[in-house]
Amino acid sequence: MKNKRFTLKELLVVVAIIGVLATIVLGALGDARAKARDARRMSDMKTIYNALVMYELENEFIPTTGSYGISTDAGGFDDSISSGFLPFLVEDGYLGEVPLDPLNTGIPTATSSLPTDSYYYRYYCYSSGSNHGLRLEYARESDGLTVKYSGEYAIEKSSSYTDGYFKCGSHL
Repeated sequence: MKNKRFTLKELLVVVAIIGVLATIVLGALGDARAKARDARRMSDMKTIYNALVMYELENEFIPTTGSYGISTDAGGFDDSISSGFLPFLVEDGYLGEVPLDPLNTGIPTATSSLPTDSYYYRYYCYSSGSNHGLRLEYARESDGLTVKYSGEYAIEKSSSYTDGYFKCGSHL
């Protein structure tokens, strides 16, 4: 009777095949996670935008960042990395809690675009000039693009980087 055992070569081939398959599956899962976080970012932007619309309907403006105590360290932007992101939406009862980016990492800068590998939400309300209005943006993880969210224009297809629907004013 012949003894049936696997040879060392057969075992190594099986382990190599399993390793290749595991690498492929883990890579696909990483992409799926990034796309899921991007979907959440889009949902969070809609939530924030709708709260800003409600604020604007009741007050006839939305606050400039300087009017509620945000310094100009990041160019006047209010970033979710900083503590107290959009506090007026919670204080005035428009949101129970302001959504934050799923990763919420990076260092806010004064530049007009988000730094590479930084994931946070950004708010600014320009009160004058040709680009007056709301600027609300986030970095999309799946392709690294900075997305400007706007209700006035098709999302990401805006020729302007601000939403002129909103008037900016001083938070009471």
